[in-house]
Amino acid sequence: MRGDSNDKLAIRNVRVFDGHGLGEPATVVIDGTVIGTDASGAQTLDAGGAILIPGLIDAHVHLDSLDALDSYAAHGVTTALDMASLQGELMAALRERTATTDVRGAGVPIIASAGVHAQRSGQRAGRSDPLDSC
Repeated sequence: MRGDSNDKLAIRNVRVFDGHGLGEPATVVIDGTVIGTDASGAQTLDAGGAILIPGLIDAHVHLDSLDALDSYAAHGVTTALDMASLQGELMAALRERTATTDVRGAGVPIIASAGVHAQRSGQRAGRSDPLDSC
């Protein structure tokens, strides 16, 4: 599985952090969605000895706008786990976005009417209150 040749990038003189330590300066090739070492035909970028790390995961976010994912991506976060958004349409739109941070989440939360989260979100007792069905 290879990307278009226009998508192929060779990052030279980069030290890769593999989770255990830093490697010696090397060349890393990104060919579409594939990471490899064949730099033929790639656009070249000299990293000047900079460090390349795996994408970061933010495991507790509260997304509130379409621009939020781009902000996370700009800071190296490739995956964000949203903690129970009350905005279903926003979450659906965020999940459809490509070429930015991938968003995952549990969906719309169940909130007890007397809890602090209900007071913050303006929820009232009703379907969101699990005790109503008892």
